[in-house]
Amino acid sequence: MRSADPEVMRLLGDGVRGESSMVINSFHSVTGAPQERHELKQSLTTLPLVGLTFFAVCGAAFGIEDAIKAAGPLYCILAILIFPWLYSFPLALITMELSTAIPENGGYIVWADRAFGSFFAFQNGVWKIASNAVNLALFPVLFSSYLHDIFPWAHEHFGHTAWWAVGMLSVFVTSLLNFHGVEDVGRAAVWFLFLVLLPFIFMFGFGLPHISFSAMVETLPASTNVHWGMLFIVVLWNNSGYDNVGVCSGEIKNISTTFPKAIVITLFLVIATYLLPVMVAVSYARDWTLWSAGYLPQVAEMVGGRWLGVWMGITGSFSALGMLNTLLCTSSRALGCMADLHFFPKFLGSLHPKYNTPYIAIACNSLFVSIATYFLNFQAIVQVNGFMYALTLLMEYSAFLWLRYRQPELHRPYKVPLSTLGCCLMCIPPVALCLTQMALVDSLSLIISASTVSLALLCYIPLYIFGGGRWPAHLFSKDINTTMSSSFLPYAGSAFFPKHFKDSQEDPETDPDHVYNPPSTSLSDLSTDIDSSPNHNNVSYPDSPVSSVCSGVTEPLKRVRSSFSGSNGIGVVSNERETSEIHLINLDDD
Repeated sequence: MRSADPEVMRLLGDGVRGESSMVINSFHSVTGAPQERHELKQSLTTLPLVGLTFFAVCGAAFGIEDAIKAAGPLYCILAILIFPWLYSFPLALITMELSTAIPENGGYIVWADRAFGSFFAFQNGVWKIASNAVNLALFPVLFSSYLHDIFPWAHEHFGHTAWWAVGMLSVFVTSLLNFHGVEDVGRAAVWFLFLVLLPFIFMFGFGLPHISFSAMVETLPASTNVHWGMLFIVVLWNNSGYDNVGVCSGEIKNISTTFPKAIVITLFLVIATYLLPVMVAVSYARDWTLWSAGYLPQVAEMVGGRWLGVWMGITGSFSALGMLNTLLCTSSRALGCMADLHFFPKFLGSLHPKYNTPYIAIACNSLFVSIATYFLNFQAIVQVNGFMYALTLLMEYSAFLWLRYRQPELHRPYKVPLSTLGCCLMCIPPVALCLTQMALVDSLSLIISASTVSLALLCYIPLYIFGGGRWPAHLFSKDINTTMSSSFLPYAGSAFFPKHFKDSQEDPETDPDHVYNPPSTSLSDLSTDIDSSPNHNNVSYPDSPVSSVCSGVTEPLKRVRSSFSGSNGIGVVSNERETSEIHLINLDDD
């Protein structure tokens, strides 16, 4: 391989992806959107990422009880064994491919933007944020309800407001963790993982000699109808969430190896977490009519005594705390991504000056949870979340297939080992399950979900009218004078002061947030232009996103050309979909 100049490689910096390709994308999003770039610390390693993914998906076997009541042990165990491979495994695969190919915070929003543009990215972002919001409201309820069951003497002393305050304690603790950064969130997830799995290990150990195969193959009595819809929704809900961790892609260390490893470990861990406790539990508690949410602590008491039952109940609260901790992390980064892509107000993407976390997005999510937890109904939360989540998954599968078809050259450190046709076939079962899940929600949840979809469509209209799909970069400037003179007024007041507003929009010197998008040109042409410039040692473009690379670095750019313009390499500065990037591809086929 022909070696490149060391100074050139230093300038190109973090864009190196192996020896055969690199992408420099330090100014605009790889999607082409005018995304604000933040220097994020890539600190998530395999074990913390396993903890985050585990709590994004299940958080232990709590919640599976209703599936046993709905269909009996046999069908529940079959669903636990089959659904992850039809539903979760394809989602895990596409999450691995897209997250390693586009390692940016934002995940599913960025994927939709890259594939379909601003309209579908905005819709997908609003759907997912709505899904996350109602899901977040569920976990403080679970946290307080498990404590409620452990301490029955408190029933008569505490009312609804008091138990709501107990749930708010979980919001406060997880908000503090999230303010301190994803590294602390990951460490906490590892500890939560250890705490929630330990009592299940004891339960399985005590119950292993008493496992009854005949109990595991039982079905409901002939006189009792199987509630297929409930079985379906509960098992899918307990195996969803692998795509959520894709939102943290920009903060994962060595993502091309760390992310796939963590996803695969979590997939098998989740299956074991559901299967092994259920095998023991159905061998002890064989009256299926008693099974409902929160029944596992009682079964644990049958297996190991009162101490194990109390421990299991406390573990339920830790499980809810771990899931709230993870989802608050991922949903806040989704909210920040929407701001960075100029879909939401700019301040939502602001990072804490010390911890580099989206602290305003975290605070907004926490505030919403505090209010929604007091009013929302538990069943409504589950069904609305299921509908909205299924809708976002349809968008994610579509983006995955479209990018496979339209951008086969996109560098994918991990690639699903199937052809495009094979990927289409792989996506059929999860898409069918998503559509079925959407069809099973009740009328109230359907109305709420349809209202959310309609609201997302309506909210896009002003984005399209005033910004062509995104709010202008300066619209939500922290400087109120800049906001008033160069955001809404150019549209509303140009009839009265046409010259002022025209000049303020067109003159880069009066528009501090003006973005210059250079035309697509080859690197050799760029270097030639620099050579012919009278001030070629100090060439710059006004407010250009490539000016920091071009200004004052004529010689390094010449060395870029000489280092990579041989028969084995081509350098290109492209502007596809308003993206300013330097691609160095196929440097050496060897």
